[in-house]
Amino acid sequence: MNRRSFIKQTFAGMVGTCCYTWKTANAAAASQAVSFGVSTDIHKDIMPDADKRLKAFIDDMATRDLDYIIDLGDFCIPKKENQGFRDLFHSYDGP
Repeated sequence: MNRRSFIKQTFAGMVGTCCYTWKTANAAAASQAVSFGVSTDIHKDIMPDADKRLKAFIDDMATRDLDYIIDLGDFCIPKKENQGFRDLFHSYDGP
């Protein structure tokens, strides 16, 4: 066997193994789906109903079987006056 044949056969074997492993891993992962809640653009400091909207989000997420919740930004300015708002987000019973 020459070097070129060795590389071709080795590569083909690696691709076959990777495809089989990927297919098996994806089948297992499909049965273990991740579910999460997402909030974004609550704008505590410029929206008068931000507390009401955040509470509605937290209350709704508490009724679901989620792995975690996440906020994507534009939440609030990190100042002392907003501590209660941040506490409301952290009142979610889960990660």
